[in-house]
Amino acid sequence: MINRDDRDPKPAEMVAVIITALFLAIVMFFAWRKPVIGFFIFGIAAIFFLRFVLFSRDFGAGHITMFVAYWL
Repeated sequence: MINRDDRDPKPAEMVAVIITALFLAIVMFFAWRKPVIGFFIFGIAAIFFLRFVLFSRDFGAGHITMFVAYWL
């Protein structure tokens, strides 16, 4: 009998990771061919990143300020 640990990825999680990786590879291929696509994809990703960084309780603007102040 095989003892599955809870930390092992489930098959559905592995499929989701593979699909996400393939999607990102396809986007990267088209962004490499046409820089305009890469510009818009990067811009959308930057907006979502800033949304979570600036307006999140866990990783808000205060943490970014402390991080930057530490390295100055």
